[in-house]
Amino acid sequence: MFDLFVLICLASKPDICVTLEDTSNPYATHETCIVRAYNVKQDLPIHFPEYMFDTYECSDNESGKIFI
Repeated sequence: MFDLFVLICLASKPDICVTLEDTSNPYATHETCIVRAYNVKQDLPIHFPEYMFDTYECSDNESGKIFI
């Protein structure tokens, strides 16, 4: 099972960032987690117009491994 975390940063000050944890967690596969990350990236301007997508992390909540 995978948990999705997304790092977003202020467009006007890219050194100010926030980590979001997806409330739809966990995902059964790494691939579905990645698909969700891209959906979040696509919807970000609607919900957080002052922020820009920086990166995401799909974390295996069973093994503790992190996949980017």
